[in-house]
Amino acid sequence: MNDITQDDVTQVFPKEINEVIFTRASISVHPVVSQVSRDYNKFITSRTVYDDRAKIQKSETVIHISLTSEKDVLEWYTLRKKPLVDEYVLHPLPEFPEVPVKSHNLVASGSRIYAVSCDNSENLYIECRNYTSVVVPSTTCEEPLGVIDGKLYVVGELEHDTSSKFLKTMDIAENKVWVAVNFQNPLNYYTNYPSFDNVFIMKKRIYFISGGGLRCKVFNHKNQSMKRMSKKGLGQHCYDSSCVINNHLFCFEEDNKLKVHVKGNTWVHLRGLEEDKLPEFTSGSTKLLNMSGNLVILQNSNDKDISVTVIRLEDRNGEMWGEVFSSNIALQLPYTTVIKHALEVEL
Repeated sequence: MNDITQDDVTQVFPKEINEVIFTRASISVHPVVSQVSRDYNKFITSRTVYDDRAKIQKSETVIHISLTSEKDVLEWYTLRKKPLVDEYVLHPLPEFPEVPVKSHNLVASGSRIYAVSCDNSENLYIECRNYTSVVVPSTTCEEPLGVIDGKLYVVGELEHDTSSKFLKTMDIAENKVWVAVNFQNPLNYYTNYPSFDNVFIMKKRIYFISGGGLRCKVFNHKNQSMKRMSKKGLGQHCYDSSCVINNHLFCFEEDNKLKVHVKGNTWVHLRGLEEDKLPEFTSGSTKLLNMSGNLVILQNSNDKDISVTVIRLEDRNGEMWGEVFSSNIALQLPYTTVIKHALEVEL
């Protein structure tokens, strides 16, 4: 009997059928399947699979992060599940294009990472399906916010006498021009735009947080209005590492507990967690992220290691419960490093 070759196992179906099946499989199986067949490996490394997934509107979240390096440049990684093990690893992305991060702010939307200039220089986005760069119109951006109904919102220029350049939008289907947003309802005597320390998008509204959460202004894009919340805002919490998952806002507290926003300034603890399985949260170092409905905690466990904890979430009759799925060191480097960006990309 002849020996079975590596590609014999893929000959049950024609190549085209195999690729259709593989396109619908979870990205987590890519490392395993790419070892089964040379054709599969080429299908993945050429990134053709991600274009095919887009055509059938199938996607899942792939976390991209950048780290400082000893060469004073950013190194990019993507978070991957280890084959057959409930652990995750940060995989290097040498093919990731160079991004001028010192003069640009980054924000992810769908399969793209936008780099928007702080000084009105050239803007671009990275199409993560194939890691190509595309130039888009320039504008001044203090803070990129995110996409609502097909429009990318950024905080533009901070001028005390007007709100006309505070918010700007660009249609991401056309990527042709930035348009100023003239919102209603001036906020106070001195300025028509809100001061803020943190900002996030939830339920298609933009929340501007200051005073540790005790002050909050909300922009509604439907009627282009900016309004204050109640006197206590969303409540005093750590918003530096907060994230939104399925319209629920999550953050961590100094008591090393995860909390989820209910309404107004009311928060509750995420229930069901085994505290001994959680990392010790450190403000500034810890990043909370949404990975296809799971809560991911990334942080510098020390100055050379990056740890990752994945928590599965479940909504039980309005109460949010969590279960630690995995917690491990995802990357160990021989030099000091810091997480600079952590972005949720849909592929």
